[in-house]
Amino acid sequence: MPTSWQELAAEKKARQIASIPKEWFITPPANSVLDVTDVPTTCGLLSVRELEITTISDITILLHKLATGEWSSVEVTTAFCKRAIVAQQVVCPSSLPARRQPYQSSPTRTVPSTGRQIALQRSSLTAPSRGLLVLMNS
Repeated sequence: MPTSWQELAAEKKARQIASIPKEWFITPPANSVLDVTDVPTTCGLLSVRELEITTISDITILLHKLATGEWSSVEVTTAFCKRAIVAQQVVCPSSLPARRQPYQSSPTRTVPSTGRQIALQRSSLTAPSRGLLVLMNS
């Protein structure tokens, strides 16, 4: 039994990772890729049917396909779980076993409209996003 919160957290993390099928792990895009909206379609994990299921924007269509038996609840649930694990690996790569090193540098950029310097930093402790903008000069 764990004796500290660190041991308990490590145990929970190990159980979380063990619960994910190994074939659901992808190679996340390079850190330089800022637009990751196409990763679910290009990573090869989701089938064409699973992509169709997870891109439905009208819930009534999804419910109709479930009610008529065109899609099963297991099929729909699996499709959304796969898409969620892809998002988790892209947004928070340090939260799961990575196939590459986490983002290390903090490049600065100037915002044209304000002239302010910003730094892009990755953190697994922030709300889901590809990067966190931090103002350097006010």
